[in-house]
Amino acid sequence: MPHGRLRARHHLPDAIDVPQGAWAVERRRVLRTILGSCVAVCLFDPVARVGGMNHYVYPPRGRERTIRCGSTSMAGDVCMAGLFEAMLRAGARPERLRAKAFGGGRMFEHEDVMTVGKHNTRYAVFWLEQAGIPLDLSDFHGRCARRLIFHPDTGEHLCERMPAAR
Repeated sequence: MPHGRLRARHHLPDAIDVPQGAWAVERRRVLRTILGSCVAVCLFDPVARVGGMNHYVYPPRGRERTIRCGSTSMAGDVCMAGLFEAMLRAGARPERLRAKAFGGGRMFEHEDVMTVGKHNTRYAVFWLEQAGIPLDLSDFHGRCARRLIFHPDTGEHLCERMPAAR
């Protein structure tokens, strides 16, 4: 069952898709993504009425492991810093930022107890605490994927859970 408030209809032709390893900051256009074990963090400044979303695949890794695993932009530290800096360039103030975070699902029945999803969610919470940004809402874990829609001008969201693979 979807949760969150959404003032626009589901069909969003002008929406910006935020793929893995990316972030986007907007004032009007809706941001959206689909998550499995990945995490998306949404930041919102209610005074500047600007918001952003990132989408990272794995938590920070040492340089050697990052090179073996793929692009550094897929890592949580790069995506979190990129989103934060883009928010400031768009006029947000650090002391006014609010956060929502989603994802970290357990996508397959026989995954290890300590999945990449759990590492991803722990990193999101850690990063936000270190930055002093309140985490107003989180929807983490579970055996599901998520479809996420975020309105950057209001901070409203819709998060719809979808069944994971068996």
